[in-house]
Amino acid sequence: MTAPSRLVLHVEIAASSLNTAANYPGGGVAYFQGAKVISRGPARPGGPPANLQLYSQLDVAVDKPQPFDLDASVGANLTGLLAIRPSDILGLQIKYVRLSAVEAAFETREHTLLNRGKFVGLQARDEFEFEASYQIQVTRYATISPYGEYFDDPDDYEVPFVNHLPSNGLAAAPIANPARPGVGDEFQAVLRALRLPPSMARPM
Repeated sequence: MTAPSRLVLHVEIAASSLNTAANYPGGGVAYFQGAKVISRGPARPGGPPANLQLYSQLDVAVDKPQPFDLDASVGANLTGLLAIRPSDILGLQIKYVRLSAVEAAFETREHTLLNRGKFVGLQARDEFEFEASYQIQVTRYATISPYGEYFDDPDDYEVPFVNHLPSNGLAAAPIANPARPGVGDEFQAVLRALRLPPSMARPM
């Protein structure tokens, strides 16, 4: 099934950081999200019509300090690329994260202290992530989604307390999403197939 066109605006109060010792008293975050199906093929038996959906999201800190000043992504989902697999979805996404100056300074000090006082470099504030995925419809209620993601200048906000700068690298894994018929409460089982190098910052 394809998602309808939508635009969402959400404003929330952010909590203090739980992953670092940096001081975040909390503040506002504005959240924007939109999606639109820009191409749809003819109806076909056994699944939805082939379609292409574009989407985007944007998180902006409206009160500082916050761990991130900006978190933005754009992507595309192509459903039914193969006629014999009408419900499978190919996904592509690019994500940009702008680390706040407070968080970047804290992570730089953290790396230095944990490296016995030896300076290892400044934590970059601009991070890019490039992701490709393919959702395979195994049964009516279950999917498997192998994906790969490349990180450029990652941070260590999600995996703190390392004694070096996180390295650029690749993460990949299969994700299974089984659901009980008629209930719809899905759970996610994630198996790490590849993670290079192990110091990368942000698990998916």
